[in-house]
Amino acid sequence: MKFVSVNELQNRAAQIIEDLSKEDVIVTRSGHPTAALIHLGEEDVESFLMAHHPTLMQELDDSYSGYQASGGISHSEMKTKLQQTRNAG
Repeated sequence: MKFVSVNELQNRAAQIIEDLSKEDVIVTRSGHPTAALIHLGEEDVESFLMAHHPTLMQELDDSYSGYQASGGISHSEMKTKLQQTRNAG
C-alpha cells in the first residue's frame, strides 16, 4: 500500500492511477488519511457499487422483511406490476 499527499496526487494523478493495478493508495492531507484509491477492473464495478450504495442494504432488508411478512407475490403478479410501472412512466 502506498501513501500520497493531496498535492502529490494533483501533480502525478495519471501515474498514480496507472500504478493502482499494482497497489492501492491512501491519500493524505496534512499527514492524515483522507481517501483511498483502489484498482477496479470492469468485473469489480458492479460489486463495488452494490457494496458502497448508501441505502441498498437497507432497501434489501426492508424488501425481504416485507416478503417474509406477506409471503410474497407470484411471478405473474410481479410481471404485471412491472408492466404497469413501465406503462405509467
